[in-house]
Amino acid sequence: MATLKPSLLLYILASLCISPFIPAQGVAQSDFFYLNLMWPGSYCNTANFKTCCMPTTSKPALDFIVESMEMYDSYSGSVITNCNSTCNFYVNQGSYVIWLDEV
Repeated sequence: MATLKPSLLLYILASLCISPFIPAQGVAQSDFFYLNLMWPGSYCNTANFKTCCMPTTSKPALDFIVESMEMYDSYSGSVITNCNSTCNFYVNQGSYVIWLDEV
């Protein structure tokens, strides 16, 4: 069995110790999401109230509107764009995180 030279062994050991600290520059992974919600009442009280569909009989509903949901890469801190359009979102797969009002 061949023996490794000490310099080669030291190089391999140093590479293994340093490699976790070198960031990977591969495909961006979505690490976290920003879910932006909007309450219709706050939107209707801004300067854009002419485009708001304010109810004529009462105040706006107490529910929220999903304004946007963006994926971010924690390495670069930037929004991930140009996602694969063949990947579909199925709301039923996330139903375990949706809290429903109990009767």
